[in-house]
Amino acid sequence: MTALVSALIMAALPSAATGQQAHVGGPGLPWHTIPAAREGGAVTVKLSPGDTAGGRALVVLAKPDWMVLDDGTPPVLRSLTVDEQAVEAGEELQISADKAGPAVRVVVADDANPVDPGSVALTLNGQRFAAKATEKADGGLAASFDLSSLGAGAYEGTLEARDMGPLANALRVPLSLTVNGILRQPDGQTVTITRSRYEYVIGGAGKGQGFLRLGETGAAAFLSTEVGGKFVYARNIVAIEDIDGGRGVRLKADVVGIDNQDFGQIAELEFDATTIPDFPGLLLTSRARNLDADTAVYCFWGWLPGNGFVTTAGEQAWSMTYRDIGKVGWVFLPPTKPDARGIGMISALPFGESRFGTLLLYTDPQKIPTPRGEAVEMKLAFMQADIAEAVADAYETLQASGWLAGP
Repeated sequence: MTALVSALIMAALPSAATGQQAHVGGPGLPWHTIPAAREGGAVTVKLSPGDTAGGRALVVLAKPDWMVLDDGTPPVLRSLTVDEQAVEAGEELQISADKAGPAVRVVVADDANPVDPGSVALTLNGQRFAAKATEKADGGLAASFDLSSLGAGAYEGTLEARDMGPLANALRVPLSLTVNGILRQPDGQTVTITRSRYEYVIGGAGKGQGFLRLGETGAAAFLSTEVGGKFVYARNIVAIEDIDGGRGVRLKADVVGIDNQDFGQIAELEFDATTIPDFPGLLLTSRARNLDADTAVYCFWGWLPGNGFVTTAGEQAWSMTYRDIGKVGWVFLPPTKPDARGIGMISALPFGESRFGTLLLYTDPQKIPTPRGEAVEMKLAFMQADIAEAVADAYETLQASGWLAGP
């Protein structure tokens, strides 16, 4: 038992305890014994100023034989497995699973004192998960966790463990868990797709001009559609269905004008949001179906911000005009805020700049004659990334898969 003191200490001893000595020390102090007087169910120790550092010291009563007092080093993480697959155990842990949280097993060890089994825990988004089982293994303590209650989403937290030395030295390792999958929100309007640590939130009532929210970047992309000279946007999601064997969803939306003008349902908007194993982001196919008379339909995606933009031609500053960038395949948008992530956008369609310093993506040609009942389709992909090279690599992956072919 340990106590932090600055004067006289009294503490109850276990009934089986023997001996009339206590140990005093702590950070910056050598450990030594001092007399302890037992009186009934309590023990009294007296400390001199020399026993303390800044008026503080640790006192250990009834020290177990195995305890190493002079231990200022926390436990170490020896190994980590996720769903029985070994994962590299570094200074930060990044793990993932599909559809539901995984089974996790860690082995932690301490060279001086045993690891406290009750201290080994995972904390994710503020929720603490205690080990469901612990056992001795590999010279340390193995702890198993069941995270199956966690659904699709991105979770941040720590792995923690303490030794049983006087200081209860703590191991804390940052942990990121991604549960790849789809979460339909209770509002019946919104879907969250998690992929490669990042979330993409799609839809929502009245979210037509912020239809796709890119996680913690704070940025949003949306589709603008002109039918017969009238611009409309998604208003409410009227249907959601699974596609691609459960890897994606199709959202259908009715429309409203830019300032909530009621033009009638002159179009139906459809969004296929899905993923593939080798691509670390979201694949999106939008369709603007003409429900009006035969007319030209004009579609474009926007208005993603960046601290300039990067293409195969290198870093570029915004011209602050409407300007064509061209069919460059991919664009990386460096973050506009410190410690934020950048955004990658990939498509075979032509990119452009807006006069507000944001990225646009157009159909080709921009205005397409579209009979009533037919749709204008756009294929584009989004990812969250720290560097342009990651977006370039992802573009090569999509190009090799054949997904970029077509509109």
